[in-house]
Amino acid sequence: MINLSIRNGSERISFPLSTVTYFHGKNYPLKYEYIKVIRKHFNKINHSDYDLENNTTTNIYIDNDEINLRNWNYFEIDTKFDFDSQFKLRSKSLMLQYLESVLVNIEYDDTVSTINILFDDLTKVINEKIELGNSEFSIDAKLEELTLKSLLKLIELNIIKEESLATEYNLTYTEYVLTQIRLIKKVAKTNELKNNLVLVQLPYYDETIIDELKCDLENLYFIVVNEDNEIDAKREEVIYFGKQITPLYDDVELYNKIMLEHGVITTLEELNSVVNDFLKNIDNEITKILKENL
Repeated sequence: MINLSIRNGSERISFPLSTVTYFHGKNYPLKYEYIKVIRKHFNKINHSDYDLENNTTTNIYIDNDEINLRNWNYFEIDTKFDFDSQFKLRSKSLMLQYLESVLVNIEYDDTVSTINILFDDLTKVINEKIELGNSEFSIDAKLEELTLKSLLKLIELNIIKEESLATEYNLTYTEYVLTQIRLIKKVAKTNELKNNLVLVQLPYYDETIIDELKCDLENLYFIVVNEDNEIDAKREEVIYFGKQITPLYDDVELYNKIMLEHGVITTLEELNSVVNDFLKNIDNEITKILKENL
């Protein structure tokens, strides 16, 4: 497991990057400060003069080394995903990256090889028909060979649902979200040499979406931004944004904030149980203490 650190000015949070890591809690303004850092660096935005003058420079580290963006893809999953725009296969679009991944080396497919041979024959036929006859020069025609690049220019994408032509407005919320997750998972699976960080910002997470986020790909990491939805997660996967930032994997910090101040937990097993209740929005004496103090 790798360790991700996000530095925001003089503040810094570090945590083991799980397949799914939750940025949980109601303090979205605090959470947003660290979301900005992620976006800024993966979008390769340089520090502004304001950053330099006010000591608000930022950075991201993997295992204490500055992240090498050449080794990472970055994606976002949200409710702004536009299928019409994606189907146009514009530069850096998720759908373009998906097709480039699944169609890699398509030039060596038997069907494509056969078509290219036929294109050569057709080129000869065309050149015979456009021959000028007695002339001091000739005109030569050539059909472009099918490659991945040329094929992508020919592809027209549509949504088909229940055997009918559909649009994204015919998809349910869950279908809309699952499609984004599955596209990204396919990109990650077809290029195991590159790591993939995915920021997930959704208003609602149902069980199907959470289950789809869980996978066994070692190069794919989801950071799930969650406000108040109850979550069934290991506390090691949760960074809590309340009055301040609390990594719930940190036994010492939790003990200091709960046990030493309130003396209500005596064992690690009890601590795990309490945090589990807290994440599931189960109200009891101790979870109320957590809500008031974290």
